[in-house]
Amino acid sequence: MNTWVMYALFLGAASGLVGCARESAHEEESTVFALLTDSEIEANNSQYVELDGSPSHAHLPSSNVVFEWMQTSGPAALVLESEDVSKLSILTPTNITQATTLTFELTVTDGESTDVAEVNVFVTPCEVSEGVVFDECLSTDFGPFGSYERKEPVPEEVFEDGVFVNGQGDRHLTWEIVDSGDTNHDKVLRAHFSANDPFEEFNDNAWMGLLLPQEFLVEGGQRLDLTEYIGGLIQFDVRMLSGENPRLEAAAECGWPCTSEIIVFDATYEWQTITIAIDDLIESGAEIDQLTVGLLVRPPWNQQQVGVFEFDNIQLVKSGG
Repeated sequence: MNTWVMYALFLGAASGLVGCARESAHEEESTVFALLTDSEIEANNSQYVELDGSPSHAHLPSSNVVFEWMQTSGPAALVLESEDVSKLSILTPTNITQATTLTFELTVTDGESTDVAEVNVFVTPCEVSEGVVFDECLSTDFGPFGSYERKEPVPEEVFEDGVFVNGQGDRHLTWEIVDSGDTNHDKVLRAHFSANDPFEEFNDNAWMGLLLPQEFLVEGGQRLDLTEYIGGLIQFDVRMLSGENPRLEAAAECGWPCTSEIIVFDATYEWQTITIAIDDLIESGAEIDQLTVGLLVRPPWNQQQVGVFEFDNIQLVKSGG
């Protein structure tokens, strides 16, 4: 399979690290070089990865240069929007069953000379028990971690919003998988909510998606069906690392305004297990076979202030399990 992504670049400057360069039949000042920060990357399934060809900038003699990215082998990765034409943002496949390699080519050309560099993304599937969503890594049966965020001028309607699978950026909510330093909780999901606008001109609100469909980012994609867990439970561990308010809310959504009732709990500085009955989600409005979000967690809407929370051992338990 070949997936092409083409960008046009007008000027740029950076430094080069690794890659390959081919000789050009043209004059030296017309030679371009395709260079990559990394030629090999290790990742898990359902993981955001950025392929970085920005070192090529230092060797571009022309102001009119085209970057072309193409996936040349492996199961198709989901290509995400990127503002930097020399970089390619992808989400590794969610439902792989064995270790696999995704190979991408970066072609840089100015119309006179061309150079190509290759990067391999080695993807290892997460191996967890049935029903486990996250324990050290994300199950291949479900989607990536993701978030929804919106900024609202007070008291107007939505100013801007977006859905993200990249945990880092200049946003109200960021997250990453980190080593917790706790022997009973090794790698955990750490979510950081930033302070809201002190002048109260805007409200920043966001939720963290802990249980999402495999096609979370695909418009009209297949939804999450938890029918086999009717009568069962959703469980997860949580603790608060810092913040002004320990209050958190949880819910399931089946395409807004289709949603369950909000479940409220307070995080503490010690790990605790939160248990939610699947039947409670159904009885309060969630269509359990048509979920766009199986479980979201957030501080109270319009009351979100700075706070850092960790999540671990996210799992589904069948009835009688």
